[in-house]
Amino acid sequence: MKTKLITAAALVLATTSGAFAMSAHDVLSPSDAYEVKRYVPQADLTSLTPGQIAMISAALHNGSEDGRGYQIRSILQ
Repeated sequence: MKTKLITAAALVLATTSGAFAMSAHDVLSPSDAYEVKRYVPQADLTSLTPGQIAMISAALHNGSEDGRGYQIRSILQ
């Protein structure tokens, strides 16, 4: 009986933590959105896909600032 309860609890924890982590990446953080607007003032950030959000985040946080606006513009097109 205890093993079934522990197994069920582990299963619930395993599935909910992944869903929680996934939903955290469905929206740009306010600081990332501010940075995007700094590089691309006319950027429309209302209907981004999770893939676009991941690529924009990578462009903002990886590498140098050279060409960052160009990278973000190309992701948004």
